[in-house]
Amino acid sequence: LQRRMEELVSRDLPFLKQEVEVEHALDLFASRNEWDRYNLLKYVGGPRVVLYRLLDCYNLAQGPLVPGAGYLHIFSLVHYPPGLVLLFPRRNAPDSVPPFTEQKKLFQIYSEQREWSRLLDVDSAGKLDRAIVKGGIDNLIWLSEGLHEKKIAFIADTVTRGAADSRVVFLAGPSSSGKTTFAKRLTIQLMANGVNPVVLSLDTYYLPRARMPKDEGGNTDFDSIHALDLELIRAQVRDLLAGRSIEVPRYDFKTGLRDRETTPLRLERNQVVILEGIHCMNPELTCMVCGDAHLKVYVSALTQLNLDVVNRVPTSSVRLIRRIVRDHQFRGFTAGQTLAKWPLVRRGEDRNIFPYQEQADLMFNSALVYEMAVLKGYVEPLLLDIDEDDPAYTRARQLLHFTSNFLFLLPDYVPLTSILREFIGGSGFSY
Repeated sequence: LQRRMEELVSRDLPFLKQEVEVEHALDLFASRNEWDRYNLLKYVGGPRVVLYRLLDCYNLAQGPLVPGAGYLHIFSLVHYPPGLVLLFPRRNAPDSVPPFTEQKKLFQIYSEQREWSRLLDVDSAGKLDRAIVKGGIDNLIWLSEGLHEKKIAFIADTVTRGAADSRVVFLAGPSSSGKTTFAKRLTIQLMANGVNPVVLSLDTYYLPRARMPKDEGGNTDFDSIHALDLELIRAQVRDLLAGRSIEVPRYDFKTGLRDRETTPLRLERNQVVILEGIHCMNPELTCMVCGDAHLKVYVSALTQLNLDVVNRVPTSSVRLIRRIVRDHQFRGFTAGQTLAKWPLVRRGEDRNIFPYQEQADLMFNSALVYEMAVLKGYVEPLLLDIDEDDPAYTRARQLLHFTSNFLFLLPDYVPLTSILREFIGGSGFSY
C-alpha cells in the first residue's frame, strides 16, 4: 500500500475540484455503493456540492486540498493489526514523520468505540442524520446513554473489589472530557455497591497566584503541576488514609487566593477518595500513594462518528465545541475568547496529560454518538457572531463547516444525567 501511495505521489496526480448538482452526486455515490457519502449529502446537502477527484475516487469537499499528490511525500504506514496507522508530519515539525508510539490502552478504547458503533448502527454523520429524519432517535439516545452507564458500572465494580486496599481513585482527562459528571455518576454506582466515595478536586489546591510558575511568555502557567500545592495534597491524602481529619481548602479564582473558610473531612471505613484533575496521571502526584493502593481512571471524548469513510472527526474538535458551549453558558466567555485560549489548552494537554494516559488502569470514553446534533444548535450562533477581523474567524468558519454536516436535535431528548448536560445545562446534578 505504501509503495502504491508513493507511486501516486511521484506522479504528482492532481486533486480535481468540481462543482456539480446534488442529484448528480447522489447518483454517483449510489452507483458506487458509497452510502456514507450518499446519506451525508442527502440529508444536509444544498442544491450544488463540491467534489474532489483523484483518478476514479470521488469525495465530498470537507475543506481545501493541496493541488496534487506530490505535496504529500512525507508519510509512512505502520501495520497495526487489525489495520494500519497512517503517520504524517505535525504542524510544529512539517518536514518529518514522528516516531510511532504504541498506545495499547487507547487502542482498546477505540476498539470498544467501534463495537459501540456497530451496536448503535451509527458510524457516520449521514447515518445519524438519517436516524433523526426517519425516527428512532429516542432509542439511539437511550442505547448510547445505556452503554455509558454500563461502562461506569463496570468501573465502579472494579473500584469496589479493591476498595479495602485501593482507597484512592485518581481521575484524569483533558479539557471538556466530562470528568465532573463522570465523577458524579461513578459516585452513584459506588454507593449502589455500598461504597461511599468523597470527591476532591485538584482545583481547590492551587497555590496563591503570585507563587505559581510562569510559562515561556511570562504568563501564569495554570496548567503546570507546580501551580498546585503538592505538599498539601500529599499531606492531606496521607492523613485521610491514616484515618485523620483534614481541612479541605477553598480557592477563589477571582482573587487568586485561598479562602479563609475550609471544609472538614474524615474518611470512614467504607469510603474512598476520588481525586479529580488534569494531573491525576502524573507520577509526581500518584507516587504519594504507595504500591497498588490506588486506581487510575482516564476520561476522554473519543468521538464515535466519522463524517464519512475518509473524513474522520477530530477528537479535539468535539472537545473544543463542548468547551465553547460551556464557556458561554456558565463562564461568560465568548466563542472568540475560548478559541483564542484553545492553543494554550492544547499545549498544556500535550505536556501534562497525554504523556501519562497509558498509565491508566481504566479508560472511559465520554463521547456520545448523537451529541454533535445537539451541540450544533448551541455553538453555531456563537461562531456566527465572530467578526471577520477577529483572529478566531478562520477557525470559527472551519467549525461551522464541520457542524453543517449534522442536522439539529432538540436538547429535550438529552437525559438529565447525561454527560452532555455538563456543557449545555439542565443537568440533574449540581455543579
